[in-house]
Amino acid sequence: MLTDTLQSLKLKRNQEKGRRDDGESHPDVAARCDITSDEQLILALESARDAFSRWSAFPMEKRLQLATRFHQEVLKRKQEFIDVLIEEGHPRKLAEWEVSGVLQSTDSASVALWRKLLLEECQIGSRDLKLMRKADGVVTLSPPQNAAASNSVGGLACLVAGNALVMKAPRSCSYGVMYVWREIVAPILEDMGAPPGTLNLVCGMSSKIIGRWMDSPLVDDIFFFGGSERGIQIGCEAVQRGKKPILELAGNDTCVIWHDADLDCAAEALTECFFGSGQICMVPKCAVIHPAIADRLIEKLLALVRAC
Repeated sequence: MLTDTLQSLKLKRNQEKGRRDDGESHPDVAARCDITSDEQLILALESARDAFSRWSAFPMEKRLQLATRFHQEVLKRKQEFIDVLIEEGHPRKLAEWEVSGVLQSTDSASVALWRKLLLEECQIGSRDLKLMRKADGVVTLSPPQNAAASNSVGGLACLVAGNALVMKAPRSCSYGVMYVWREIVAPILEDMGAPPGTLNLVCGMSSKIIGRWMDSPLVDDIFFFGGSERGIQIGCEAVQRGKKPILELAGNDTCVIWHDADLDCAAEALTECFFGSGQICMVPKCAVIHPAIADRLIEKLLALVRAC
């Protein structure tokens, strides 16, 4: 890509248009993914709708096993996952950070939280009270292009809750998303006996696919990662069409560092502002620092930056 940008982009575009089929033999191609046709987009939604009632009938504890088994598999294949992200174009440190986040978000503490959110029980006097959350139906998910694979793992909670899922891999970075869902999640679902259609993967132009989701009566929820301006439009349209929007939009995150903070840890945390060239929604964008430790913290931060 760096040695011959235009030729790499030309190759990618010609392959997308079906003018070339020599991707496997080209040294610059890490992976290929078909563009989903209109008929396949409809079939994915129909398959999800057909699978929903059977998958949601699985006992909650069995569905929770999906998250536990996913965590164990990612732990076993951690370096492989990192290598996939690097091949896709992520800097190594960013790839390691993303995979560690995936592991943290699916560890035993996270699964325990999911269990509590799905079923909360308490006793008041002689009464046993239960709050049980039910699945919505068909959830469609569009992850962000700057960290598609790791953020797509948010769809795992949708499945654990009993929903059927249609996952869109971004056309510009489909490799990581397909790796997570085809190589890791799909085999676990199959082994668990999940009905076909519980998970569906599509790839193509974002505006076209989201438009199909908006129009389809089979879609219950639209889970969107992206810019705030576009996300707010999607949210408003989804509500007007009777669908639930779940929006993860741009962030303007601030770190507050007080006088009694661990300055080494604080300085390390602030260096995350450089991850993904500052484009990631949850990296620090600014810091509010107590005056008593501001100079010392800035010195530590500058030392870390110089060492990079």
